[in-house]
Amino acid sequence: WSLTGIPLPVHLSLAFGAMLVTSEKIFHGHLDVRVATLVGVAIVFAGVAIVKSLLLARRHFKAGLKLTGTKAVHPRALKFIGFVVGVPAFACLGLLGVFLPELSPLWRFLQTLVLSHNLKRIPNLFIDNVGGPVRLHLRMLKENIEPISLVSLRCFLCCHCSSPKVVPKPVHVWYLKLLVTQMCFLQPFLVFLEVIVDWEYGIGAHWIEAFSRKHVISTICRFASLIIGLGACRGVAHLVEAMSPQAKLQHLDNILKYCQSYVLALNLLPNLLGRIPLQDIWGQNKLSNGEVLTAIELSELLRSSFVLLG
Repeated sequence: WSLTGIPLPVHLSLAFGAMLVTSEKIFHGHLDVRVATLVGVAIVFAGVAIVKSLLLARRHFKAGLKLTGTKAVHPRALKFIGFVVGVPAFACLGLLGVFLPELSPLWRFLQTLVLSHNLKRIPNLFIDNVGGPVRLHLRMLKENIEPISLVSLRCFLCCHCSSPKVVPKPVHVWYLKLLVTQMCFLQPFLVFLEVIVDWEYGIGAHWIEAFSRKHVISTICRFASLIIGLGACRGVAHLVEAMSPQAKLQHLDNILKYCQSYVLALNLLPNLLGRIPLQDIWGQNKLSNGEVLTAIELSELLRSSFVLLG
C-alpha cells in the first residue's frame, strides 16, 4: 500500500499508465518460434547447471560426513557446498531474466550479489589451508619465505602482468584482502546504479539520459575492479602455496577457475555478445503474435539468455 491509501500496483499503474510489459508481449497469443527456441535452450542450460551443481554439492556433503565419521558435516565441506549452491541461484535468476526480461536489471543485481558473496570468501578459504589467519601471521614472522608476486593480473587470455616479487609480510595479506573487498563492494554498487538508470530511463525520465550514456564508463570500472580483485585472490593462493607446499593439493586453482566462470557468465560473455547487432541475431523485432519488441526489450532478453549460455 502506498502513502495515499491506494494499493501500490494500482498506484503505479495510475502513475505510469497501462502498458504491455516485455513478458506480456512475448507470451501473449501465438508464441513466436524464436521465443520458443530461446526459452527451450534457456531451460535446458539452466536445468543442466542446477542438476550438476546439486550432484556436486551432494558429493561434498558425503565427503564431509566421511571425514568426520559422524552425522555432522566437516566445516570445510560446508564451505565448498556454499560455493556450489551459488550455481542454482545464478541459473534461476538467469531463467527469470528470460521469462521476465522487464526486470532484468533486478535479476542482474541479484546475480552480482551472488558473485560478490562467493568471491569475498576466497581469501579465507585459501588461508584455512595453513591453519587460519593467526597461524599464517605467526609463520610469516618466523619463517624465511622466498619472494613471490602478490598480484597477478590476467585480462582475457592474452594479457598477463604481475607485480614485482617481494618477501611477503603480514601487512600484505591485509592489502590483498582489501583489493578483494573493493571488488565485492564496487560490483553490486555499480550494478545498483545501473538498475536506477535503466528503470528511470524506462519510465521516461528525460533527466536520466545524460547518465545513461555513461554505461561504458561503468562497464570499464567493473572490468578493472574484477581483474584487480581476481588478481588479489590469485596472490593469496600463491602466498599460501609458498607457505605450505602441500596446499597445492587442495585444488586452489580449481576454486579460482570456478569463480572466474561466474565473472565470464555475468560480465564478459554477455557484454561481448551484446556488441553484435541485434538484427544479425534476432532478425525483425516484430513477433508472430503482432507485438513489436523495442531495441531495449530485445537487448535485455538476449542478455539474459547469454548469461545462461555462460
